[in-house]
Amino acid sequence: LARAAGPVSSIAGPSASAWALPPSLGNAVHSPPGAAGADSLSFAEGWSKRMPAREAASHSASASAAAAVALCLGSAALVPRMRRRQVRSGAAGAAKRWSVAGLDGAARPAFSSVSRAATTVQGMTQLLSRDCPELMEVATVQECNSGDGLGLFARRAFEEGEEVMLWLSEAGKSNEVMVPNEKLSDKLGSSYYGALAFQVLKAERIDEPSIWQRWKESGVDAPPEHPLKLLFSDPGLAQRLWNSTTCGGRMGAAAAALRDDVKILGGSVDLEEWADALALVMSRSLVEDSDGRPILVLGLDLVNDSDDPTCTVEAVYEAVGGGIFGANGEGQLVFRGASLKAARKIEDGEELSIQYFEYPQVGKYLEIYGFVPRRLRGRGMGPASCELVFAGTDDEDGYVYEKTNVLNDWNIPVEPISFHFEGGKPMSRVKEGMDWDNKSQIDRMITLLRMRNIGGSDSFLMDSVLLDFLWENCNYRVSKENEIEACKQVNEEIARWLDRFEKAREEEAEDGPEVPRIAKWMGDCRENEYDLLYRLQGLMSQEINDVMFSDKVTYWADRQMDKMFPGARELASIDKFLNTTEAGVF
Repeated sequence: LARAAGPVSSIAGPSASAWALPPSLGNAVHSPPGAAGADSLSFAEGWSKRMPAREAASHSASASAAAAVALCLGSAALVPRMRRRQVRSGAAGAAKRWSVAGLDGAARPAFSSVSRAATTVQGMTQLLSRDCPELMEVATVQECNSGDGLGLFARRAFEEGEEVMLWLSEAGKSNEVMVPNEKLSDKLGSSYYGALAFQVLKAERIDEPSIWQRWKESGVDAPPEHPLKLLFSDPGLAQRLWNSTTCGGRMGAAAAALRDDVKILGGSVDLEEWADALALVMSRSLVEDSDGRPILVLGLDLVNDSDDPTCTVEAVYEAVGGGIFGANGEGQLVFRGASLKAARKIEDGEELSIQYFEYPQVGKYLEIYGFVPRRLRGRGMGPASCELVFAGTDDEDGYVYEKTNVLNDWNIPVEPISFHFEGGKPMSRVKEGMDWDNKSQIDRMITLLRMRNIGGSDSFLMDSVLLDFLWENCNYRVSKENEIEACKQVNEEIARWLDRFEKAREEEAEDGPEVPRIAKWMGDCRENEYDLLYRLQGLMSQEINDVMFSDKVTYWADRQMDKMFPGARELASIDKFLNTTEAGVF
């Protein structure tokens, strides 16, 4: 994964005249922005029709933008795909410059919103009345309860479970549901978010008016504290933030992917404009489909986060094809849109809200949405949460092909998996057995790492006779060496994060009085995650100790012995005890 960031000149944006789309992307998208179908508009033509007014200024600033990215990435940046790799960024030596100081405000209700200072109630109401009138029949746009921007409020009461709004995606049309183009996402380092960002920029620049062009021109923006925006307004603070959470690896990876994306886009956009577009779609995509693709939905992006959400949001599917009874009796599931439903009784005039993440992880909120929820600000405010990321395969593993097939057969992601841990819940020891869905986060992580580390003396399990049972065998301890290696990898990853947090503490000790609020909140986040990681490290160390010194731990060979010769191990243990006793007596 590791690749050098390169000289600043290699990161700098393109020349002002380089607006033609490269051949590699020329046929990637021929559909209206937000639609999956095709039309006669070529992508290159659509992209180049509307030149942004700030073209010259933005490109003349490309060198300083490149320097900002280079400053944060350091000399050994890691450049993975945003959704497929979790790595530690190699940022170093960034200067401290707190450019967003003085943002503190008075205490407010427990709502958290993405800043929408550039929009107005009147302007957004006019936009939605024209382009999403069904939403305006059930909701109004007002200043949100947190006072940080706009929100949606119910026009009438809704009962628990009642559908508040349904957004449908119509193939071949520019509608209020934008799905990331699959071909484009495969080409960009920023993946699905990159595809959405490009589709929004395309909509803004073409002559043909569209829903998303009007949405973009309404003044919507990501919060100024979003890490991708801070890369250009305050690179030192950006680095500080991603060194304060276990989500920081992805933040650094997202920053590193900017340069590669700009190169792929062949001069159509500069670094800062691309970062702004990415931050915008990340902070506005509130629902994912079953494949984990973020979906941008007009109007839904106004629904704020709350610790007492009034609603839930989910992707909507339709079974099509397969005759009267569909394929296999059900048909093929096709994405159709998004649904907002009442999670409880909603009163007339009450603000519509959801909870953005299942886990209360401060770093995740900052990474994607660019803000820290009020309920999670401060040391000990709410349960601590952190994540560790591992993959079940390694490209250098001689059995990577076989292991990949096994993961696919069991519907386990081949891409690195995030394992979430919460401080407010008991952290149990490693347990064996159980299927994937019923395992704890610790058990899932160790199961995956058992398979990752199968090799050497355990290579016989990769034999064709046993390969079909590989994943089932990984539900249990495979061998002493395998179990120790799996736990050691967890502890090594934890040690790297604890070391990074220690360095962040040292930097924090040098802070002056003018420290922005986001740095304070992320400092508290770091300390909460530090305590949680330290607990997890102790748990893994205890597991290693048990495996090394306990006679009660069993492995694959022991289980096979029990199957073929029931009771043989018990007799062997009794014989060993008698021999030991006899040696002690005589």
